[in-house]
Amino acid sequence: MLGTLSTMKKLPLLGVAVALLVLSGCATGTTTGGTATFADADAQTVLFGKDTQASLAKLGYTAEKNVLSTASVETYLANVSSIADVIDPAKCANTVRPLLLPDRDVNSQDTFYGLPHLITGGLVVTVQARLFPTDADAEAFLADFHKAVADCPKFTDTQGSDTIGVVVSVSDPDPDGRGFFMDTVAGTSDAARAFRTYIVRQGNLAIAVQGVANTADADTLLVNTTSALYTAASILTSSE
Repeated sequence: MLGTLSTMKKLPLLGVAVALLVLSGCATGTTTGGTATFADADAQTVLFGKDTQASLAKLGYTAEKNVLSTASVETYLANVSSIADVIDPAKCANTVRPLLLPDRDVNSQDTFYGLPHLITGGLVVTVQARLFPTDADAEAFLADFHKAVADCPKFTDTQGSDTIGVVVSVSDPDPDGRGFFMDTVAGTSDAARAFRTYIVRQGNLAIAVQGVANTADADTLLVNTTSALYTAASILTSSE
């Protein structure tokens, strides 16, 4: 089965991406007490507006298609739940998909977004996001999701007759609840897949960026992708 991942890390790269972007503390869209609250149109601009697409293109990406997918969390979960994974321990099903806690999200009307896969060279990066009702809801969810991941450092995933081992480590969260990252290795030792997921939050919008990060260049690309999206949120924040 899998070897263990490296010792838990403390945001050495995520800190660079986030620290430079949260300094303004500005508000966006609707504001209450200085916290940022995006509407759906704001979130779509952050994730898939022309400026964001231009920033991602500068990183060398091409997109597999030109459509931003949106659905309620309830609908998204119903669609992906048709894949019959059996997770052991069962509680670890809450760590399989970024920004989702299936045991409590089954009726959630939060909006879930999926960018088309971003492709550069031999790398494929997945970007998903979730729009919560308020900043406080998003912050509380990220804290709960972080705990769920930390509580499931090792589990198995069975699909049909195939069972794979999964090992996960999670960084310490940003002190202001703005994000963290996860390292995941899935599969047997001779055919394991290793990838990293960066999760960041600006106001009530949380964004997850995921891809293979087995080299310094690949991880830098993930950091720069996360930073580009966070910057788009910050620019919209300061323009309101």
